[in-house]
Amino acid sequence: MRLDKTLCWDGELTVTRHDRETGVSFIIRLDSTRLGPAAGGTRAAQYASFGEALDDAGRLAGAMTVKMAVSNLPMGGGKSVIALPAPRNEIDPGTWKRILTLHAENIDKLAGNYWTGPDVNTNSSDMDIINDTTEFVFGRSAARGGSGSSAFNTSSGVFEAMKATAVHGGLGTLDGLTVLVQGLGAVGSGVADLASQAGARLLVSEPTPSGWPGLGDAVTPLSGSMTS
Repeated sequence: MRLDKTLCWDGELTVTRHDRETGVSFIIRLDSTRLGPAAGGTRAAQYASFGEALDDAGRLAGAMTVKMAVSNLPMGGGKSVIALPAPRNEIDPGTWKRILTLHAENIDKLAGNYWTGPDVNTNSSDMDIINDTTEFVFGRSAARGGSGSSAFNTSSGVFEAMKATAVHGGLGTLDGLTVLVQGLGAVGSGVADLASQAGARLLVSEPTPSGWPGLGDAVTPLSGSMTS
């Protein structure tokens, strides 16, 4: 992916930073602040290139702009990407705290034009650490005055959308249908559980053994994939 093409996007602002000590690159992209401060979660993941990380942040920030507008909220769209040099589960707690603190510094420098929250590989505990440095963070733990994890509500929303899609497509209910769930994290595992309860036959993709829930016969193993 050509970096110059990735940088030429229609959003308002791109902020980047690299930390030599951890090998981490930070990206914050604000797609729009027309309706209010930009908001969007912090995603921590590995990327094949810096350009891919930039593209992901821009694409997700644009989606947040649409979500905020459709929901009639006084906020615009933004997104943070923390490009990791290693899988999240291989990063020790001390290094992870440094990463989150640096990210919080980046957010704070935007002076309220961008608010963040949990996303892939980040959670309420991480938001608490970010909140030690900046106030511009949603999804803190209840102990820190936040709403806690939004995973259940997100899973429920995806599940309701799946049911509506099945009806709209003339397929009726999810009972007996085959449903593919990519990733069994906090949201995906909830979606898989709800779909299983609705009678769906599940195909799931999950590379991390700890993420495999006890879905039993509701899961159809694929050749070469991990099974429970």
